[in-house]
Amino acid sequence: MKKDLSELIQRCLSNNDDAWHELIDRISPLIFSICHKMNLSRDESFDVFGQVCVRLVKSLGDLQSADRIFSYVTSITRNQVLSFFSKAIRQSRIIDESSRQDTPPQGKTPEELFAEMKRNELLLEALGTLPEHEHKLIFALFLDPSEPTYEEIAQKLNIPISSIGPTRGRALRKLYRVLKRKNFEF
Repeated sequence: MKKDLSELIQRCLSNNDDAWHELIDRISPLIFSICHKMNLSRDESFDVFGQVCVRLVKSLGDLQSADRIFSYVTSITRNQVLSFFSKAIRQSRIIDESSRQDTPPQGKTPEELFAEMKRNELLLEALGTLPEHEHKLIFALFLDPSEPTYEEIAQKLNIPISSIGPTRGRALRKLYRVLKRKNFEF
């Protein structure tokens, strides 16, 4: 997969439109899953997605290693989401000050959101280390917002239904080992 990513990124840097489409197809689940976990609306998620893609186009040449693309995209996405929250908080304060309402904030604090994002970043980085077929399966099983059935997953990934469980098990064991090395708190 590492060689495949390196070749893909090189094609992107050569302004190959098909390569850019393929790269965006690979990273969009990561971006949208971060947005989803941070409770952004659909429109807000698409705004973040667009901002991440623009930053990626501008800075892909600065990427030092192709195998870091998922962590790089995670960092860009995290920064864009934090920027979104900071802007929302500033706007909320302006509205609060103008209406003179002193209501306590609800939901998670920015620190809690940041800690959750860091945890998600580690998880998604580990997910990016899996072979492509395992990555797609784990995404379909746990991160796909449409929550497909086993039958739909098997059809979409062109695999037998009976192979989903064993493949999931192997992939989760690999994820566990990677996350344990990164001192992930279970």
